[in-house]
Amino acid sequence: MSLVFYNFTLRNSIMKKLFSLSLSLLLILTVCAQSVEGDALLGLVGSKLSSPATQKFFSDYKLKKTEVVTSFGNEYATDSTDGINVSVLNDSLTMMTFYFYYPDYGSYMHKLPKGISFNSSVNVVLKKLGKATYPHPVVGYYEYVYGKTIMVCHFNDFKVLDMVILNPYWEHSKD
Repeated sequence: MSLVFYNFTLRNSIMKKLFSLSLSLLLILTVCAQSVEGDALLGLVGSKLSSPATQKFFSDYKLKKTEVVTSFGNEYATDSTDGINVSVLNDSLTMMTFYFYYPDYGSYMHKLPKGISFNSSVNVVLKKLGKATYPHPVVGYYEYVYGKTIMVCHFNDFKVLDMVILNPYWEHSKD
């Protein structure tokens, strides 16, 4: 009887330790992971700079204001490592660019929206996303509209060079 009880107790102890270890690992991975990437990027454009999701994005990628002002607003950029450049106008995120490689911004190494990657060919992009809303194959880019967001894939040597996500209604927010 005591041997059965001992085995039961030992098994419960091991299970508790495995559960605790698994939970700890999940917590560590959640804390260390970049929170905003992939399809979640599409929802950021048009959001207020003060929104928690936008603040988390800026914090995760260490985006800092630059001295450059464009028609899309004040630029924020990474420190030449993460390959991101964003524009903010009237406290709204108007445009984000993710670079395969750009000397001033580095390389974006995280997930792009809709399962696209920088090594995706034109054919792969068309297969994954379907016919572009506004195709421009001669000049090397395709535009896709998702609600109030436009996603633009620029190509070089038939591979994705960069991706721009913008709010096409940014002009209306210039009050």
